[in-house]
Amino acid sequence: YYLVPWIRMARAPAGTYPSREEYLRESENQIQAQNRSGRFQNAIRQGDEAALDAVLQEDPALLHSRIGMWSAVDYAAHLGSPAAVEWFLRRGVEPSVSGAVAMDLPDQIPGLVKQRAEPLDSEGPEWETPLLLAIRLDRVDCARVLLEQGADPGRPGSINCPPLHKAAQRGLPAMVQALLDKGASASAVDHAGNSPLDVVMENRSLDVKTRLVLLRLLLAHGADLGACRRVKAGDLIPLAIEHGDVEVIRMVLRGGADVNLQDADQRTPLHLALYVRQHCRAMVQALLECKPSLGLKDRWGRNALDLAEELGDSDCAALLRRAGAAPTPRQAPAEKQAATGVPQVPPVA
Repeated sequence: YYLVPWIRMARAPAGTYPSREEYLRESENQIQAQNRSGRFQNAIRQGDEAALDAVLQEDPALLHSRIGMWSAVDYAAHLGSPAAVEWFLRRGVEPSVSGAVAMDLPDQIPGLVKQRAEPLDSEGPEWETPLLLAIRLDRVDCARVLLEQGADPGRPGSINCPPLHKAAQRGLPAMVQALLDKGASASAVDHAGNSPLDVVMENRSLDVKTRLVLLRLLLAHGADLGACRRVKAGDLIPLAIEHGDVEVIRMVLRGGADVNLQDADQRTPLHLALYVRQHCRAMVQALLECKPSLGLKDRWGRNALDLAEELGDSDCAALLRRAGAAPTPRQAPAEKQAATGVPQVPPVA
């Protein structure tokens, strides 16, 4: 079995197979080519223009060669080597659309789209469309140009992550705004059934300010609380109240949230708003617009008016009285504890 190739070579006509000298010469050429390619890649990584010039003099074909799945100029772009990128551009080598995104060259994208036959939503070597790559690298200007050129704001690609979900997960309000302005659905779900609201609330690495900005954007563009897989209105209202975001409160309530929803201590959103000194009056006014039940009591037997008077907030107490709230008849602490079974030591705000 092992002798068959050798027998075929021995019986073949002269010149069919290379001689030993030709074989060695070809092997030496391949070794030198690999050596030049390796030096070329190292020079790109280091941004060494002198080394790039030297290697290019030895093998001019390297200028348009491919390194793995990338062209040489795209390889430099994805490595983040600006000196090497400028070196290629000076020699007239144009990147792909993904390469222009990686280099943050939004002005070149329209021309590249017209020159190249590849569709804007085609995936690159890392299974990302140019738009998803722009989101990953936070290239807002590139994303806007891609959307203007016709990129699909809802195409998830092979990674099964829609652009809006990816931007929300990374905490990029400007990118989320650009996608929503171009028609991305604020209620779309990914392959796991999560909506953008789910993604924002489950990403604990986001700071509260960014999370509230993203919530405001999504809710303003019609995000459906009913489409959320895990996030409920009861999660959004306490967060907005804690940080005094009246706009988010109004949006969540307009989305169908229960204004009388009570937490583990039976506190309604009105109770929670009274504990927040900043923007307290505006939040109470926003909650009263939704006609809440003013007689609901927390586990210490206090309705919202009782709590406002206890905290000494005369402005909010006046608002509640004008809305029809009435104080709870006073009971002695012992009688109150016997009636409710709860120790009468309310928490410190």
